[in-house]
Amino acid sequence: MLEFLAGKYLPGIKTPKIPGLFERMSASEKFVFIGAGAWLVFVLAINFISCFTPPMGVDTQIYHLPLPKTYVQAGGFTGVPHLMESNYPQNMEMLFEAALLLGSDQAVQIFSYLVSILSLAIIFSLARRLHSPAAGIIGGFIYINLLDVSFQSPTALVDLCAAHFSVLSIYLIWRYM
Repeated sequence: MLEFLAGKYLPGIKTPKIPGLFERMSASEKFVFIGAGAWLVFVLAINFISCFTPPMGVDTQIYHLPLPKTYVQAGGFTGVPHLMESNYPQNMEMLFEAALLLGSDQAVQIFSYLVSILSLAIIFSLARRLHSPAAGIIGGFIYINLLDVSFQSPTALVDLCAAHFSVLSIYLIWRYM
């Protein structure tokens, strides 16, 4: 494209041809890259649509959302004697509380979805830097197709958020060693 534009507007100047991503890949790598990338986009689209459904998980309805809602209504931390889980550390629930202040339960689910996207981006970046762009797509493909990740991505559960911080710490340790 650059050669065409340079030839059209600047007839005497030749631009160097920069090898692109697909020119360096074999035919099988191209197939895997495009196929896994398309499936990745499809799964992410399905999970995004699922963010707009009402929260249905048992843990979500018992304490992951009611505790932050109680704190929002009380204007701060308050004891919830009928929930044993209120005595546990509520780290991710505090981030859920910030999302609840912005909107509804679906805002919390979208927050959880965005955390899974960030984890996917970190896994892609790590695999791409260690091996190749095709390895990044394969790593993302494997991650998003794990049953727990695919199920919990559009729900208000804390497991993916904890996994995100684990993946982030591995990436940062590798990056800054």
